[in-house]
Amino acid sequence: SRLLYFVQPIGFESDELRLVAVAGDSPPTVLRAITGFPDCAFSTDGAHVVARTETTLNGALELYVAPSDGSAPLARINDALVPGGNVTGFAFGPGATDLLYRADQEQDELFELYRVDLP
Repeated sequence: SRLLYFVQPIGFESDELRLVAVAGDSPPTVLRAITGFPDCAFSTDGAHVVARTETTLNGALELYVAPSDGSAPLARINDALVPGGNVTGFAFGPGATDLLYRADQEQDELFELYRVDLP
């Protein structure tokens, strides 16, 4: 079992999303430096961690995914957003092989539903 948590290390400007084994037998893995408290979840099969958070200088909320074993950092999974665009929510599809998300990705304030395959 793994625990996903958010922390701001003392003396650092950015926050971090971290993953650690519940047994405490290994140090935490930093998945990504982030800004603000993320919406995050494990996929239904436990293979992935997904976070909706602001990580870029433009302030957009975007969607990131990483393997839940901590073997790779979070990587953006949504397509590029228009200026002012944000991902507003997400849900796992049946079978945990895909992810659905709502965003104003192509036109600001025009929200649509998108689907992406999990890596």
